[in-house]
Amino acid sequence: MSMGFIVITALLLALIVYVAIGLAVGRKTKGVADLLPLTADRQAKVKNPAEFSTSTVATTISLATVIMAFFELAQYLGLWLLWTVITTAAGLFVVRLFADRIWIRISAYDHRPTLHEFLGREFNSQVLLHVGAVCTSLGFLGAFAVELMVGSRFFAGLIPYISAPIVVAALCIVSFFYTAVGGFRAVIITDRVQMISIWMLLACLPIFYIYYVLTHGGWNENLAKMPPGILDFSYSKEVLSFLVGIFVINVPTFISDMSIWQRIAGAQKHRTVTAGLGRSAFSAAVTWAVLALLACFVFMIVPLSPGTNSLVSLLKTIGSTGGFFSSAVLFITVLGLYGAMLSTASTQLIAVSHTLYADVFLRPGKGALQQHLESKRELGISRAILVFTALVSTILVQLLSSIGFSIADLVFAIYGAQLGLCPLVLLALLWDRPRLKNLSIAATVAVSSGFVAGWAAAIYGRLTRNTDLVFLSPVISLVLSVFILGLGVVCDKIRRTLAENVNWILIKSVIKARREGFYHFIPQTKSTRLVCLKDRCARCCRVIGTPVVTPQEAEFIGPSSLMRDKNAMFVKSDSGACTLLKNGLCSIYPHRPKGCREYPWYNIDGRLYCDSGCPGVKYDKDERPDIADIQPFDNFFPHTPKLVVWLIKKICIRNLGRFV
Repeated sequence: MSMGFIVITALLLALIVYVAIGLAVGRKTKGVADLLPLTADRQAKVKNPAEFSTSTVATTISLATVIMAFFELAQYLGLWLLWTVITTAAGLFVVRLFADRIWIRISAYDHRPTLHEFLGREFNSQVLLHVGAVCTSLGFLGAFAVELMVGSRFFAGLIPYISAPIVVAALCIVSFFYTAVGGFRAVIITDRVQMISIWMLLACLPIFYIYYVLTHGGWNENLAKMPPGILDFSYSKEVLSFLVGIFVINVPTFISDMSIWQRIAGAQKHRTVTAGLGRSAFSAAVTWAVLALLACFVFMIVPLSPGTNSLVSLLKTIGSTGGFFSSAVLFITVLGLYGAMLSTASTQLIAVSHTLYADVFLRPGKGALQQHLESKRELGISRAILVFTALVSTILVQLLSSIGFSIADLVFAIYGAQLGLCPLVLLALLWDRPRLKNLSIAATVAVSSGFVAGWAAAIYGRLTRNTDLVFLSPVISLVLSVFILGLGVVCDKIRRTLAENVNWILIKSVIKARREGFYHFIPQTKSTRLVCLKDRCARCCRVIGTPVVTPQEAEFIGPSSLMRDKNAMFVKSDSGACTLLKNGLCSIYPHRPKGCREYPWYNIDGRLYCDSGCPGVKYDKDERPDIADIQPFDNFFPHTPKLVVWLIKKICIRNLGRFV
């Protein structure tokens, strides 16, 4: 049998199986909740840990960005590819560590939230929800298009007598079809089938390697064909950039991966998530390790050929070897490679569809979620979104390819740019909502900046042929996001510290008083009196509401309404408003502190002043108090730096005295 016939037969068999699964699941799809995991009790679900594990691992094994990338990079990195094994397993294990927190948090919702809705709710920011959804969607669209276009062209190259556009279109349509018809549940079922085909590939190829070596000169002769440096851990500058970039991509990325959150949302039980993630980490380590070793040892079978992916050369060698065994290996290998392509592509497509439908199109203003679950119209909209995004992503990758992006470049650019979400997810899982609310602006800036910086670094690196910059684009994205969010955390900590600092509270009270027309100190050189408006005013209490109190006054007021700064005590205030105000009036007026009774008179450096901002000040009669009866102005700021007190007096007297 010819190689082309075997490839076509394998692809047709897979096509029939996946389309059949999509149709079978699609017949049971009655509403959008059956297509996407929006609730916990509909068809779109993950039934058990085995489904969770196999679908998760199958998704990580991309044809374009893992298998083909391995075979492309093996000649440069050799056994350093095993670093991807360690980091991928570690990344899944990190999600496992946070699985309990994730489950508890999303279980508090009356539906299954997307990753971005979760972040938007926790940080109390609709802007963050939409920015996160857009960034994730763009990243997944790029990854989806890379997977389908690169993978389809790969298979088209194996069937030279059929027009490449026809092969590409046929293979892409299969993914569109079963994902759009069967939705999330179809993706989960086909993932299991595709994982089985990948395992068969991983079992057959090592056997073929051994068979080929033994029938073509033995181990010594074939090992001698290996390019130098592949089987050792030789160091270079490029290797360091690769190791750092891969670590940053693989370890943090899964915790902020919408497809992982989508599977968690589709799980029916807590154990499905925890046990499924534990199995995923182990299974991914084994699977990726075998793939990395196959990529390194492929040069025993095929010679190093610049410009040609060694996986293509390997398949052609298998096809030309002849015999039933080689034909069977080729058939199983094509099934596994096609399964790897579709598992990743369909997962990315359903994740984008879910994100855009739930986070962008299904806004709170459009009504409660329950109103949309059974709607045929909403089902049609969600499917239309799925198909539309697939087409848009294909155009996106074509544009990137036109400026010279390779498979490896796209891996680092696409996945790296999404890492800006990672620090936000970790913070949202570790902190409570009131604290996160203060970081909503910083979080939004962190996500968008990380995304833009990651892509900008990758594109600039490609245009300037700086491979290190491309490999380090994930690091740039993550570091910038962490820096901005960390800056927000520091600023929030400073803000909260200042909010509890009496000196800062007093200074803010002065600033607010100035803005409200108070603290306009006028020297008393003419007749002045106070006609307090009492129940018709209380403006001073709402603006300058942090008076210092004596121990006797404090005993009457009570500790709950007081704050202490060393040996001084003050009445608590809220943005300058005295907390003793009840219904807009002083609740202890007959027993108010001495500073309140003295207002608007002030003893500043032994001279009597009046706050002209008080509406009760009149200039028709002389009822000025004796300066000896008024406490010094400095008493109101007992532990404030003397320079600050001097500036307050200087500003309030000098600037306002000219209006006398």
